[in-house]
Amino acid sequence: KEIEVSVLERSVTADNGSLQQARLELAELDKKLAQFPGAGLQTIRLYRDVVTQQKILEFLMPLYEQAKINEQKDNPVLVVLDRAVPPEKKTKPQRVLIVLSTAFLSLFAMIALAFGLQGVARKKDSGRAWDRKVATRVHKISAWYGVDVSS
Repeated sequence: KEIEVSVLERSVTADNGSLQQARLELAELDKKLAQFPGAGLQTIRLYRDVVTQQKILEFLMPLYEQAKINEQKDNPVLVVLDRAVPPEKKTKPQRVLIVLSTAFLSLFAMIALAFGLQGVARKKDSGRAWDRKVATRVHKISAWYGVDVSS
């Protein structure tokens, strides 16, 4: 109010109504502050803090709004070009073909293994030590699985 009164005193004449009104308001404020000296200072400090916080808020709010806008711009946009639909017809390789080929390969592998085991079992009777050792192990393994390869 003191600043307002001093500005009015410089810009208008002493008989101006707004200057007199401002002087009266200043006088009333001074009377109230004189009644409560501690409370008056505390109020002024609190008011100053509020004004400071308000100025900070006025400065930071546009920056905050701009940051929010920039954040929205930075997000990548995902556009679905073509929606997924289940196929009308299954593609290859067919499961039946895979199962049958695996079964035949397993059958041929087992036949080859059976002939191989029988051949090793026959070599047991030969005179070499290595052949006897291999044949003995084959007999132990075949006994373990319950397979007779002695013939």
